[in-house]
Amino acid sequence: MLFGKKRKQHHANLIEWQNAVMETKSDKLYCKEAQLREVTVAAAQNDQRIMQDCVSIMQSTVKPDVYFSRLDLLISTAEHAKSIGKYLECSGATPDEVYDNIIHDAPEATSEFVTRYWIDVKQKADALKTEKGRLNRYQKAYDGLKPYYDILAMNDIGFNENQFELLTGQRVERYHRDK
Repeated sequence: MLFGKKRKQHHANLIEWQNAVMETKSDKLYCKEAQLREVTVAAAQNDQRIMQDCVSIMQSTVKPDVYFSRLDLLISTAEHAKSIGKYLECSGATPDEVYDNIIHDAPEATSEFVTRYWIDVKQKADALKTEKGRLNRYQKAYDGLKPYYDILAMNDIGFNENQFELLTGQRVERYHRDK
């Protein structure tokens, strides 16, 4: 009788594992444990590749839509890795630790992006021949970050506003987050 309970629990654990790593969810087991191990390792390797690609692109891009879409993908991929992490044997950082590090480091990475973004804007604006062209470039840059104000830290929003004011001499209405 004890073996029957253990077997049923093991079967339930395998179904849970299967549902964590497979796109198609089921209440029936259709993979063997060895297959689940293979699929889990492949999924973890794919998650790791995606996360590395995201970080690489995030560290070099100067386009807000690219940066923030890659940040979203990085976080969702880390969440997936975390969800399958208990089925992996890990050397080095665990998926939980990787996820926690990503969440912890995201604000600093975003601040670095905003700084890099404005450096690029200034360099491109300086290459323009007319003052009107430069002002238009600054306006476009300022407006380019506004759609992300709901996820930007207040210091990054302030930096965006300050750069615009500094470079154009124009005042902006300061953004205030409702609490």
